[in-house]
Amino acid sequence: MGGLCKECEQPYTDDNWCRSCNAKRFQQDFKNWTSGNPNIDKLIQESQINAKNGYEKLEWVEYDKFENIEYITKGGFGTIYKSRWKEGYIKYWYYRLNQWFRRGNTSVALKSLNNSKDITLEFLNEIKLHLKMNNSSSMIKLYGITKDSKTSNFVMVMQYAEDGNFRQVLNRDFKSFSFVDKLTALHEISSGLRDIHREGLTHQDFHIGNILTSSTAFCRITDLGLNADPSKRPTAQNLNFRCIEWFLESKNMRRGIREICKQFKEADEFNKNQPSFTKSDNNKLIYTTHPQAIYTSRLLNFNNLPEPKNEEYSESLKIDFTKLNIK
Repeated sequence: MGGLCKECEQPYTDDNWCRSCNAKRFQQDFKNWTSGNPNIDKLIQESQINAKNGYEKLEWVEYDKFENIEYITKGGFGTIYKSRWKEGYIKYWYYRLNQWFRRGNTSVALKSLNNSKDITLEFLNEIKLHLKMNNSSSMIKLYGITKDSKTSNFVMVMQYAEDGNFRQVLNRDFKSFSFVDKLTALHEISSGLRDIHREGLTHQDFHIGNILTSSTAFCRITDLGLNADPSKRPTAQNLNFRCIEWFLESKNMRRGIREICKQFKEADEFNKNQPSFTKSDNNKLIYTTHPQAIYTSRLLNFNNLPEPKNEEYSESLKIDFTKLNIK
């Protein structure tokens, strides 16, 4: 991180990043863009003014900057697309050319947010929390915000993980998933959760589908509860009551399981005492018939029947029905 800014000669706040000088550059550009929403404008501007490195800022990106937009899937919060951002995100200020040096030709995930034309302050606060985690190497990066020109929904511009979520990886490559791979995955996942908790936060929707993978990011955590409607989330009291309900239901379930096991045991004992047939001392089969049943029969000639294809087993299946002792 060392070194002095070539412009103000103050120490860099990160590699090739001067907070004060870059803040001035961003401020000079505020007049050249707008999201159309003052709250989003303010969020982006504050991130740029306060950024101590390239990951702590957001950018407003015009939608026509994205190429080859492809549908991926739908989530509870909206629709996810893959795209290519030809310019890429800002990395640092390039003094020789007096312009921003950008990542260039970057694959990104575009998360279009349902009904986000009138985005709420609560949702903006959640984006702030996501931005707060951008410094973690175990989290999916949030680069900026754009707006779908067709739907007018706001879209989050995020790091793209080409291998999909961790569930897909395990389903696809579990046999080749070595012990070292498992340890690496556990380390990176736990590191991400550690970073979240160090910020005094909790992941509000943590599951295997929110762990993404790629060649450059083996396991990265994403979606800090953004796919849930904040107005419909349970309160702590709701969760407490629900846990009590689950506990009582589990006790009732255990009683039900014990009752079912008891019934199976009784059925087994009953079946042991009710055999369907027995054998006499001379190994003749003894069949018990109903006393009120009427039986009729006629002789059939089977002398010319062909031998069965599996005749090697036929000897064990032959029974002389004339010798049956039918009572």
